[in-house]
Amino acid sequence: MEPSKAVKEYKEELIKSQKQNERLTALVGKVTVEKEWLAKKLKSLGLSNRKQLVEFKLSSPHMPCSLLSVNQQCQ
Repeated sequence: MEPSKAVKEYKEELIKSQKQNERLTALVGKVTVEKEWLAKKLKSLGLSNRKQLVEFKLSSPHMPCSLLSVNQQCQ
């Protein structure tokens, strides 16, 4: 393989990886903002309403409970 061809392929792969990294970084930022907004809005609900939103059928209700600020032991 020619060195110039290898360098070209490396640069193309690098550019592709950088674009993917930028896309994923933007997606993580968007999801983080949405999660924070949702958590803030859900805190305005009463505790009984938040408890009703948690589905305890899930194998691990930790995430919904933490987002809703509800103790996992409460049902």
